[in-house]
Amino acid sequence: MNKRLLFITHQLSRTGAPIVLLDMIRICHHAGAEISVITLLDGELRSELERMNIPVIVQDDFVKRWNEFQIYCRDFDIVIANTLLTYQVIHVLNNTMTPVLWWLHEGEQYFEYFKTVLPDFQKLGQNIFVYPVSAYVQQVLQRRYGFNSSILPFGIQEETGNTTVSSYYNRIDKDHKKTRFLTAGTYSNVKGQDFLAAAIRALPEDVRRTCSFLFCGNEEMCDADVFRAVEDLCLDFPDEVFKLPAQPRNTVLKLMQDCDYLLIPSRVEPLPTVAIEAMMMSTPSILSDICGVSYYLTHGENAFLFRSEDVTALTTAINDAVKLREYESYDFVCANARQVYDEVFSYKKFTQTVLTLLG
Repeated sequence: MNKRLLFITHQLSRTGAPIVLLDMIRICHHAGAEISVITLLDGELRSELERMNIPVIVQDDFVKRWNEFQIYCRDFDIVIANTLLTYQVIHVLNNTMTPVLWWLHEGEQYFEYFKTVLPDFQKLGQNIFVYPVSAYVQQVLQRRYGFNSSILPFGIQEETGNTTVSSYYNRIDKDHKKTRFLTAGTYSNVKGQDFLAAAIRALPEDVRRTCSFLFCGNEEMCDADVFRAVEDLCLDFPDEVFKLPAQPRNTVLKLMQDCDYLLIPSRVEPLPTVAIEAMMMSTPSILSDICGVSYYLTHGENAFLFRSEDVTALTTAINDAVKLREYESYDFVCANARQVYDEVFSYKKFTQTVLTLLG
C-alpha cells in the first residue's frame, strides 16, 4: 500500500474503539503504508504504536488551528477519524481536497449528547465518507439525519482461551449437567445485567434449576444498583447463579469456550465485541435485538434473539436455549455461529475490507 495515512483517535486507552483502530493501523502498516497518529488523549496504546515506529501527536483542538491543520493534512492521502469525538476534524476538513473516512462506533445517546456540536450530516462534502460500525449505528444516522451510509464492521484476531487454568465452571458444574450461561461486561445500566437478573427470577423454577448463570465483570468500578441486583440474585439462588470479578481476556475466552451460551442483555450495544469473541469460540449468543451484531444473526439458527428489555421474551429465549442443548441441532447452531465469525468478523475478512477500502 503506497499511501500516507493519518489516523485520528479520541484516546489511546486500552478500550474498544481505540483497540479496533489499532488493528486497522496494524493492517495498513503491514501493507507498507506510511502512518502518523493524532490522539486527543494519550494512553497505554501509545507504546504499541511506538514499537511500529509510528509517530504520535497529542492534540485536543483542531478548530483553533483551522488553517494550520488543513495544510498539515494535505500531505496525507487519507485521514481516518475514529468515533464521534473527532467531530472537530470533520468541521475543519469538510469540503477540502483531503479524503476523510469517519468511523462511528457510538450508541444513539452519544449522538443526542453531542447534537449541538456535530456537523450537519446532510451538508458533508464529497470528501467525507461516513462508515458506521454496525447496522444499529447505520439506522441511527438514517433515523436522526436521513443520512445513508455503508457499514464497516471490525474484525477480531483469532485467539484461544487460557488453557493453563482450570475453568471456573469445573467448580460449579464439574460434570456439565446444567446448561451454562455466561454474561461478561461492565456492570452498568447500558449493559443491562439488572434486566437479566429480573428475567432469571422470572424463569420457571424447574428450568432455572437446570441452568448455571455466571456473571463476570469489574466489581469495583460499576453501577452500584446494577451490581446489587446481581449480588442479590446470587444470594437468593446460590446453586444456580455465580459471579466472578473481572478476568484477563484469555481467561474470559476460556469461559466462553466452556459455556453453552453467552448472554447479552444490553439496552444499547452498537457492536458487542464479546458476541464476536463467542462466535469465534463457536459459542452462540442470546442477545437483544438492539445489538448491532443481531443484523447478521437469525433466531434459532446461529443465536437466540429477544426484544430489548422484554423480560418475557428473554425468559422464553433462555428456555428455548435450554431445550435446544438436548438435541444434536445445538451443534449446528454452534457451527453456524462460527460461520458468521468467519464470513463477517474474522481478522482476515477485516484485513481484506480495510485494504480494499483504503488501498
